[in-house]
Amino acid sequence: MPGRERREASHQCEKKAGAQKVIDSFLGRLLPKPEATKEDKMRNSILNPLIGAVVLSLMISIGTANADEFVMPFTGDLFLQQMGGEAGGVTSFGLGTSPTNFTPFYTGLPNNPNPTGEVLVGMFNSGTTIHFGEFTVFGSLSGFAFSNGTDQASLVAFTDVDNSLGMGGSIIQRTGPQTWLLHLDDAESFRVDDDDNDVLMQVRVAPVPELTTLLSLLSGVLVLAYFRKRLKVFVQSRI
Repeated sequence: MPGRERREASHQCEKKAGAQKVIDSFLGRLLPKPEATKEDKMRNSILNPLIGAVVLSLMISIGTANADEFVMPFTGDLFLQQMGGEAGGVTSFGLGTSPTNFTPFYTGLPNNPNPTGEVLVGMFNSGTTIHFGEFTVFGSLSGFAFSNGTDQASLVAFTDVDNSLGMGGSIIQRTGPQTWLLHLDDAESFRVDDDDNDVLMQVRVAPVPELTTLLSLLSGVLVLAYFRKRLKVFVQSRI
């Protein structure tokens, strides 16, 4: 790499690192302090949304803004289960990366979910990134948000901008060996707040045997059947 390009790349890295320190500083101010007084809490309730907006703007401006995405920890069937939420908007939740390929699995969230029970999304291989999406109607407003999006609606919906959950900005909480809970804002929440509880969605992954495992199991069954047949013939010949 020529010297000039190296210097430019180094400058860009230093610029991003400096901006990231500013973001970390902002996030540090948002963390709850045990000794906070009533006045501190009141002041923070006003400042936190403002600081969150500044952090979001900084993230977008330096190109570090990425929504939170679920990655399959192992090969298996992916299930969704709506877990309620608190919101005035009406949200559909599903998979997709744009309005043209959005496929809803739930509608009417969070107050009138349809369906109410667990739904099977499909089987995915280990390491697959699952692109979730939302479509929200709130009064006369409506819009989409996607977990792979970099727009404001997507970042607020699929990121804990002010780290109120205490998971470093993530909205994905592991709740068991095979279950996770998504703490989501709806797709219109960026106009109002970032409280990470508009839509609560459980993700469950049920392991599916690999092809080699299935072949080994099938081979074992065939071998067992073969010897069973030979044993039966042997026993009959001795009678």
